[in-house]
Amino acid sequence: MLGLTETVHWIEFSVHADGETAEAVADLFSRHGHGGVAVEELDPLDMRIGAQELQFGGRTVRVATYVPADEGNGARVDSARRQISDGLGYLAMIRPLRGSLIEREVADEDWESAWKEHFHVHRPGERTVVVPTWRDYEPDPEDIVIALDPGMAFGTGLHPTTRLCVRQLEQRVTNGITVLDVGAGSGILAIVAAKLGAKYVRAIEIDPVAVSVAQDNMVSNRVANGRVEVEEGSLPLAGQDPFGRDREGWPEGGFDIVVANITADVLAELSIQLSRAVAPGGVLIGSGITADRFSLAVDALTAAGMRLVDTVSEEDWSAIIVEPAAAAANDG
Repeated sequence: MLGLTETVHWIEFSVHADGETAEAVADLFSRHGHGGVAVEELDPLDMRIGAQELQFGGRTVRVATYVPADEGNGARVDSARRQISDGLGYLAMIRPLRGSLIEREVADEDWESAWKEHFHVHRPGERTVVVPTWRDYEPDPEDIVIALDPGMAFGTGLHPTTRLCVRQLEQRVTNGITVLDVGAGSGILAIVAAKLGAKYVRAIEIDPVAVSVAQDNMVSNRVANGRVEVEEGSLPLAGQDPFGRDREGWPEGGFDIVVANITADVLAELSIQLSRAVAPGGVLIGSGITADRFSLAVDALTAAGMRLVDTVSEEDWSAIIVEPAAAAANDG
Protein backbone atom coordinates (compact mmCIF):
# COMPACT_ATOMS: atom_id res chain seq x y z
CA MET A 1 0.00 0.00 0.00
CA LEU A 2 1.60 3.21 -1.17
CA GLY A 3 2.47 6.20 0.94
CA LEU A 4 1.64 4.72 4.35
CA THR A 5 3.92 4.14 7.30
CA GLU A 6 4.06 0.82 9.16
CA THR A 7 1.09 1.32 11.48
CA VAL A 8 -1.25 -1.45 12.59
CA HIS A 9 -4.41 0.60 13.02
CA TRP A 10 -5.86 3.82 11.69
CA ILE A 11 -8.79 5.99 12.62
CA GLU A 12 -10.83 6.57 9.48
CA PHE A 13 -12.92 9.74 9.19
CA SER A 14 -15.35 9.68 6.26
CA VAL A 15 -18.36 11.51 4.92
CA HIS A 16 -20.61 11.20 1.87
CA ALA A 17 -21.12 14.23 -0.39
CA ASP A 18 -22.25 15.11 -3.88
CA GLY A 19 -19.68 15.56 -6.62
CA GLU A 20 -19.44 19.32 -6.20
CA THR A 21 -19.01 19.27 -2.44
CA ALA A 22 -16.48 16.40 -2.51
CA GLU A 23 -13.67 18.68 -3.68
CA ALA A 24 -14.09 20.99 -0.68
CA VAL A 25 -14.27 18.02 1.69
CA ALA A 26 -11.12 16.51 0.16
CA ASP A 27 -9.29 19.79 0.70
CA LEU A 28 -10.39 19.88 4.35
CA PHE A 29 -9.40 16.26 4.93
CA SER A 30 -6.01 16.70 3.26
CA ARG A 31 -5.13 19.39 5.80
CA HIS A 32 -6.07 17.41 8.90
CA GLY A 33 -5.58 13.76 7.96
CA HIS A 34 -2.42 11.79 7.33
CA GLY A 35 -1.28 13.78 4.33
CA GLY A 36 -3.88 12.61 1.82
CA VAL A 37 -7.41 11.49 1.10
CA ALA A 38 -9.16 8.50 -0.41
CA VAL A 39 -12.01 9.37 -2.78
CA GLU A 40 -14.42 6.84 -4.24
CA GLU A 41 -17.51 7.35 -6.36
CA LEU A 42 -20.34 5.19 -5.06
CA ASP A 43 -22.80 3.39 -7.29
CA PRO A 44 -26.25 4.94 -6.63
CA LEU A 45 -27.79 1.49 -7.13
CA ASP A 46 -25.58 -0.06 -4.47
CA MET A 47 -27.86 -0.51 -1.47
CA ARG A 48 -24.88 -0.45 0.85
CA ILE A 49 -24.98 3.33 0.48
CA GLY A 50 -28.21 3.33 2.47
CA ALA A 51 -31.64 4.84 2.03
CA GLN A 52 -30.46 8.21 3.29
CA GLU A 53 -28.08 8.46 0.34
CA LEU A 54 -30.51 7.24 -2.30
CA GLN A 55 -33.01 9.99 -1.63
CA PHE A 56 -30.62 12.62 -2.96
CA GLY A 57 -30.15 11.10 -6.42
CA GLY A 58 -27.20 11.98 -8.65
CA ARG A 59 -23.56 11.19 -7.86
CA THR A 60 -22.50 10.28 -4.35
CA VAL A 61 -18.82 10.43 -3.44
CA ARG A 62 -17.29 9.02 -0.29
CA VAL A 63 -14.32 10.99 0.99
CA ALA A 64 -12.11 9.55 3.73
CA THR A 65 -8.92 10.42 5.53
CA TYR A 66 -6.86 8.52 8.07
CA VAL A 67 -4.97 9.29 11.26
CA PRO A 68 -2.58 6.73 12.80
CA ALA A 69 -3.98 5.28 16.01
CA ASP A 70 -0.76 3.85 17.41
CA GLU A 71 0.01 4.15 21.13
CA GLY A 72 0.66 7.70 22.29
CA ASN A 73 -1.08 9.30 19.32
CA GLY A 74 -4.36 10.11 21.08
CA ALA A 75 -3.78 13.85 21.03
CA ARG A 76 -3.32 13.86 17.26
CA VAL A 77 -6.51 11.86 16.75
CA ASP A 78 -8.44 14.20 19.05
CA SER A 79 -7.10 17.26 17.24
CA ALA A 80 -7.96 15.85 13.81
CA ARG A 81 -11.45 14.88 14.97
CA ARG A 82 -12.12 18.38 16.32
CA GLN A 83 -10.77 20.23 13.28
CA ILE A 84 -12.54 17.98 10.79
CA SER A 85 -15.85 18.22 12.66
CA ASP A 86 -15.58 22.01 12.89
CA GLY A 87 -14.66 22.29 9.21
CA LEU A 88 -17.54 20.10 8.09
CA GLY A 89 -19.88 22.15 10.24
CA TYR A 90 -18.87 25.35 8.47
CA LEU A 91 -18.96 23.65 5.07
CA ALA A 92 -22.47 22.30 5.65
CA MET A 93 -23.73 25.88 6.02
CA ILE A 94 -23.01 26.55 2.34
CA ARG A 95 -22.83 23.11 0.70
CA PRO A 96 -25.00 20.14 1.73
CA LEU A 97 -23.41 16.93 2.97
CA ARG A 98 -25.08 13.55 2.52
CA GLY A 99 -24.90 12.38 6.10
CA SER A 100 -22.74 13.05 9.13
CA LEU A 101 -19.09 12.35 9.85
CA ILE A 102 -18.37 8.64 10.32
CA GLU A 103 -15.47 7.47 12.45
CA ARG A 104 -14.12 3.93 12.72
CA GLU A 105 -10.92 2.08 13.49
CA VAL A 106 -9.42 0.08 10.62
CA ALA A 107 -6.35 -2.02 10.01
CA ASP A 108 -4.11 -1.41 7.00
CA GLU A 109 -5.45 -4.41 5.12
CA ASP A 110 -9.08 -3.41 5.84
CA TRP A 111 -8.50 0.05 4.40
CA GLU A 112 -6.85 -1.33 1.30
CA SER A 113 -9.54 -3.89 0.51
CA ALA A 114 -12.41 -1.45 1.21
CA TRP A 115 -11.52 1.16 -1.39
CA LYS A 116 -10.08 -1.28 -3.93
CA GLU A 117 -13.43 -3.04 -4.07
CA HIS A 118 -15.02 0.09 -5.59
CA PHE A 119 -12.21 1.08 -7.99
CA HIS A 120 -12.72 -0.55 -11.40
CA VAL A 121 -11.44 -0.11 -14.94
CA HIS A 122 -12.94 3.08 -16.36
CA ARG A 123 -12.53 5.43 -19.32
CA PRO A 124 -12.17 9.13 -18.39
CA GLY A 125 -11.51 10.18 -22.01
CA GLU A 126 -12.09 9.01 -25.56
CA ARG A 127 -8.88 6.96 -25.64
CA THR A 128 -7.61 6.98 -22.07
CA VAL A 129 -8.41 3.93 -19.93
CA VAL A 130 -7.51 3.84 -16.24
CA VAL A 131 -6.73 0.32 -15.07
CA PRO A 132 -6.19 -0.32 -11.35
CA THR A 133 -2.91 -2.15 -10.88
CA TRP A 134 -4.72 -5.12 -9.28
CA ARG A 135 -7.22 -5.64 -12.15
CA ASP A 136 -6.86 -7.23 -15.60
CA TYR A 137 -7.79 -5.49 -18.83
CA GLU A 138 -7.41 -6.37 -22.52
CA PRO A 139 -6.87 -3.02 -24.32
CA ASP A 140 -8.20 -2.02 -27.71
CA PRO A 141 -5.55 -0.97 -30.27
CA GLU A 142 -6.24 2.76 -29.79
CA ASP A 143 -6.39 2.68 -25.99
CA ILE A 144 -3.97 4.68 -23.87
CA VAL A 145 -3.75 2.53 -20.76
CA ILE A 146 -2.89 4.15 -17.44
CA ALA A 147 -1.96 1.67 -14.70
CA LEU A 148 -2.96 3.46 -11.53
CA ASP A 149 -2.69 2.90 -7.82
CA PRO A 150 -3.97 6.15 -6.31
CA GLY A 151 -3.16 5.16 -2.74
CA MET A 152 -4.02 8.10 -0.48
CA ALA A 153 -3.74 10.63 -3.32
CA PHE A 154 -6.56 12.48 -5.05
CA GLY A 155 -6.84 11.63 -8.75
CA THR A 156 -8.39 8.40 -9.99
CA GLY A 157 -10.04 9.76 -13.13
CA LEU A 158 -13.50 9.28 -11.63
CA HIS A 159 -14.08 12.92 -10.75
CA PRO A 160 -15.48 15.24 -13.47
CA THR A 161 -12.63 17.72 -12.98
CA THR A 162 -10.10 15.04 -13.91
CA ARG A 163 -12.16 13.79 -16.85
CA LEU A 164 -12.38 17.32 -18.26
CA CYS A 165 -8.60 17.64 -18.13
CA VAL A 166 -7.98 14.22 -19.66
CA ARG A 167 -10.21 15.03 -22.64
CA GLN A 168 -8.48 18.34 -23.22
CA LEU A 169 -5.07 16.68 -23.09
CA GLU A 170 -6.22 14.10 -25.61
CA GLN A 171 -7.17 16.92 -27.98
CA ARG A 172 -4.13 19.15 -27.43
CA VAL A 173 -1.03 17.09 -26.68
CA THR A 174 1.14 16.44 -29.72
CA ASN A 175 4.51 14.76 -30.06
CA GLY A 176 7.44 16.74 -28.72
CA ILE A 177 5.66 19.35 -26.57
CA THR A 178 6.26 20.17 -22.89
CA VAL A 179 3.61 19.95 -20.16
CA LEU A 180 3.40 21.22 -16.58
CA ASP A 181 0.92 19.52 -14.21
CA VAL A 182 0.16 21.73 -11.20
CA GLY A 183 -1.42 19.87 -8.27
CA ALA A 184 -0.56 16.48 -9.73
CA GLY A 185 -2.18 14.27 -7.07
CA SER A 186 -1.74 10.65 -8.16
CA GLY A 187 0.02 11.81 -11.33
CA ILE A 188 -2.71 10.67 -13.70
CA LEU A 189 -2.64 13.78 -15.91
CA ALA A 190 1.14 13.82 -16.17
CA ILE A 191 1.09 10.17 -17.22
CA VAL A 192 -1.63 10.82 -19.82
CA ALA A 193 0.41 13.70 -21.28
CA ALA A 194 3.54 11.55 -21.51
CA LYS A 195 1.72 8.65 -23.15
CA LEU A 196 0.14 11.04 -25.66
CA GLY A 197 3.62 12.04 -26.83
CA ALA A 198 4.85 14.93 -24.69
CA LYS A 199 8.65 14.93 -24.62
CA TYR A 200 8.90 16.40 -21.12
CA VAL A 201 6.35 16.61 -18.31
CA ARG A 202 6.88 18.24 -14.93
CA ALA A 203 4.43 17.35 -12.15
CA ILE A 204 4.35 19.44 -8.97
CA GLU A 205 2.37 18.63 -5.84
CA ILE A 206 2.40 20.05 -2.29
CA ASP A 207 1.30 16.82 -0.55
CA PRO A 208 4.34 14.60 0.20
CA VAL A 209 2.18 11.46 0.34
CA ALA A 210 0.78 12.22 -3.11
CA VAL A 211 4.32 12.87 -4.41
CA SER A 212 5.34 9.38 -3.30
CA VAL A 213 2.24 7.86 -4.90
CA ALA A 214 2.81 9.77 -8.14
CA GLN A 215 6.45 8.71 -8.35
CA ASP A 216 5.45 5.06 -7.97
CA ASN A 217 2.77 5.49 -10.63
CA MET A 218 5.36 6.92 -13.04
CA VAL A 219 7.41 3.76 -12.59
CA SER A 220 4.37 1.52 -13.09
CA ASN A 221 3.60 3.30 -16.36
CA ARG A 222 7.22 3.32 -17.55
CA VAL A 223 7.49 7.07 -17.90
CA ALA A 224 9.96 7.64 -15.06
CA ASN A 225 12.87 7.75 -17.49
CA GLY A 226 13.45 11.50 -17.53
CA ARG A 227 10.32 12.27 -19.54
CA VAL A 228 8.23 12.84 -16.41
CA GLU A 229 9.61 14.33 -13.22
CA VAL A 230 7.65 14.77 -9.98
CA GLU A 231 8.52 17.61 -7.61
CA GLU A 232 7.18 18.42 -4.16
CA GLY A 233 6.17 22.06 -3.97
CA SER A 234 4.11 24.71 -5.71
CA LEU A 235 4.48 27.69 -7.96
CA PRO A 236 5.83 30.77 -6.16
CA LEU A 237 3.20 33.35 -5.38
CA ALA A 238 3.22 36.86 -6.80
CA GLY A 239 5.95 38.98 -5.22
CA GLN A 240 8.29 36.04 -4.71
CA ASP A 241 11.07 34.91 -7.02
CA PRO A 242 10.06 34.98 -10.69
CA PHE A 243 8.76 31.72 -12.07
CA GLY A 244 11.34 29.23 -13.19
CA ARG A 245 14.50 31.09 -12.22
CA ASP A 246 15.57 28.43 -9.72
CA ARG A 247 13.87 25.43 -11.32
CA GLU A 248 16.57 23.28 -12.91
CA GLY A 249 15.39 21.51 -16.02
CA TRP A 250 12.29 23.63 -16.64
CA PRO A 251 12.02 24.75 -20.27
CA GLU A 252 13.05 28.32 -20.98
CA GLY A 253 10.06 30.43 -21.97
CA GLY A 254 7.49 28.21 -20.30
CA PHE A 255 5.51 25.09 -21.10
CA ASP A 256 3.39 24.42 -24.18
CA ILE A 257 0.56 23.18 -21.97
CA VAL A 258 -0.03 23.88 -18.30
CA VAL A 259 -2.78 21.82 -16.69
CA ALA A 260 -4.00 22.71 -13.21
CA ASN A 261 -6.77 20.55 -11.78
CA ILE A 262 -7.08 22.45 -8.51
CA THR A 263 -9.83 24.91 -7.49
CA ALA A 264 -10.99 28.31 -8.74
CA ASP A 265 -9.58 29.97 -5.62
CA VAL A 266 -6.13 28.49 -6.15
CA LEU A 267 -6.24 29.30 -9.87
CA ALA A 268 -6.92 32.89 -8.89
CA GLU A 269 -4.24 32.91 -6.19
CA LEU A 270 -1.62 31.55 -8.59
CA SER A 271 -2.87 33.41 -11.66
CA ILE A 272 0.29 35.47 -12.21
CA GLN A 273 2.64 32.52 -11.88
CA LEU A 274 0.40 30.26 -13.96
CA SER A 275 0.38 32.86 -16.73
CA ARG A 276 4.18 33.05 -16.61
CA ALA A 277 4.38 29.27 -16.86
CA VAL A 278 2.67 29.21 -20.28
CA ALA A 279 4.96 29.57 -23.29
CA PRO A 280 4.01 31.95 -26.12
CA GLY A 281 1.47 30.07 -28.21
CA GLY A 282 0.70 27.69 -25.34
CA VAL A 283 -2.44 27.16 -23.27
CA LEU A 284 -3.48 26.74 -19.67
CA ILE A 285 -6.16 24.17 -18.83
CA GLY A 286 -7.63 25.14 -15.47
CA SER A 287 -10.13 22.80 -13.81
CA GLY A 288 -11.94 22.37 -10.51
CA ILE A 289 -14.24 25.36 -11.10
CA THR A 290 -17.83 25.58 -9.91
CA ALA A 291 -20.38 28.02 -11.32
CA ASP A 292 -20.24 30.36 -8.35
CA ARG A 293 -16.43 30.65 -8.61
CA PHE A 294 -16.13 30.83 -12.40
CA SER A 295 -15.74 34.61 -12.64
CA LEU A 296 -13.14 34.60 -9.85
CA ALA A 297 -10.81 32.34 -11.83
CA VAL A 298 -11.38 33.96 -15.23
CA ASP A 299 -11.07 37.54 -13.95
CA ALA A 300 -7.82 36.79 -12.13
CA LEU A 301 -6.25 35.07 -15.12
CA THR A 302 -7.42 37.85 -17.44
CA ALA A 303 -5.81 40.43 -15.16
CA ALA A 304 -2.63 38.34 -15.33
CA GLY A 305 -2.51 38.66 -19.11
CA MET A 306 -4.49 35.64 -20.28
CA ARG A 307 -7.46 35.38 -22.64
CA LEU A 308 -10.35 32.91 -22.32
CA VAL A 309 -10.42 30.59 -25.33
CA ASP A 310 -12.98 27.97 -24.36
CA THR A 311 -15.00 26.51 -21.51
CA VAL A 312 -15.98 22.86 -21.13
CA SER A 313 -18.30 21.50 -18.45
CA GLU A 314 -19.54 18.28 -16.91
CA GLU A 315 -22.22 18.12 -14.24
CA ASP A 316 -21.53 21.03 -11.83
CA TRP A 317 -17.89 21.46 -12.85
CA SER A 318 -16.11 23.48 -15.52
CA ALA A 319 -12.63 23.71 -16.99
CA ILE A 320 -11.33 26.77 -18.78
CA ILE A 321 -8.78 27.01 -21.56
CA VAL A 322 -6.85 30.28 -21.62
CA GLU A 323 -3.89 31.52 -23.62
CA PRO A 324 -1.53 34.49 -23.38
CA ALA A 325 -3.40 37.56 -24.57
CA ALA A 326 -0.30 38.92 -26.30
CA ALA A 327 0.01 35.79 -28.39
CA ALA A 328 -3.66 36.02 -29.35
CA ALA A 329 -3.23 39.65 -30.40
CA ASN A 330 -0.22 38.77 -32.57
CA ASP A 331 -2.17 36.00 -34.27
CA GLY A 332 -4.89 38.48 -35.06
